[in-house]
Amino acid sequence: MIESRPLLVLFVLAVAVGPAAADPDITRDGAVDLADLGEFTVDFVAGAPVFRSDLVADGSIDIADLGTFAIHFGDACF
Repeated sequence: MIESRPLLVLFVLAVAVGPAAADPDITRDGAVDLADLGEFTVDFVAGAPVFRSDLVADGSIDIADLGTFAIHFGDACF
């Protein structure tokens, strides 16, 4: 019989962790700044599920993503 526990553990971890959240540095310029806010606003107003602005990885761009963006506004990204 094939030992299946390692695969089960990997499956459980993948389900528990879920998809990775997007980086709030949307423009990838090394800082969460007004340029990122502009891009985020375009996605937020459009209401389309755009991965780059889905900062909490829940499949939609909403107030939760805006809150996450606000927390990181002004941060430097390396």
